Amino acid sequence: MKNSKIAYLWSKGGVVLFIMTTVLPMVLALGYALCYSAGWVGILSEGFTLRFWQKMLPNVEMWQSLGYTLYVTLASLLPATVVALLLATYFRRAIVGGKLHYLIYFPLAIPAIVAAFFVMQLFAKTGLLSRIVYQTGLIDQLVQFPDLINDQYSVGILCAHWLLATPFLTVMFLGMYDGERLDDLQQVATTLGATRTQAYLQVIIPALLRKGYPTVVLYGIFIFGAYEVPLLLGRQSPEMISVLATRKIKDQYDLLQLPEGYVLAVIYSLLMMMSVLWLLRKQKKRL
Repeated sequence: MKNSKIAYLWSKGGVVLFIMTTVLPMVLALGYALCYSAGWVGILSEGFTLRFWQKMLPNVEMWQSLGYTLYVTLASLLPATVVALLLATYFRRAIVGGKLHYLIYFPLAIPAIVAAFFVMQLFAKTGLLSRIVYQTGLIDQLVQFPDLINDQYSVGILCAHWLLATPFLTVMFLGMYDGERLDDLQQVATTLGATRTQAYLQVIIPALLRKGYPTVVLYGIFIFGAYEVPLLLGRQSPEMISVLATRKIKDQYDLLQLPEGYVLAVIYSLLMMMSVLWLLRKQKKRL
């Protein structure tokens, strides 16, 4: 009885600690941003007003930023997921028991800003790749090298996110492969008459996606709110929503940008909260 009470108190204490250190700061920050965007607090405070919201909601720059952020998120996440599935299934033995696992686990220790600097040094007009192409004689000057950094299609941002996301998702799918005993399921499917291709496409891949999609969605939320990578490798227009909001909040020359930045922060926070709630609801239905 005493041990059960101690365990109960520990569990309740953990919940309280989580709320105090995680949930409460987020709620306070969101509340402050909402009050600032409504004119209740801040340097420009003149009482409740919706003029900043009325200015930002039809703002073309904001919607372009949201669309661009969604493009970067999907273009980063979907290819990384496909490659991770292929690595975790076709090259599973080479990764688990061979030297290939160094190439998979090493990028997991690289911070996002380091990955951004690496991609910049590799793909910039004065970077390693351009110098190799110049030495081969394919271009006469370094300026002829195509724009892969701060470019229209965000190639640099996508490469940085692929570098970070692919190893993480590969390790996740490898763990799920063993945990779900997919080799046994594949053998059962082939015993029942399915070909290896059918078993792979209709048993293994759906099982991995069904088990891993919550983590994939959460990683997509992480990419949606990423700041360092698009700040270093992205264009000035359009900007990802995190960069746009931060730029407006930190603008020291135009104080009217401050409440507009907080409007963006509130919109971004609400989008993320709705995504997490949708994910939790889907998980609850599965249980």
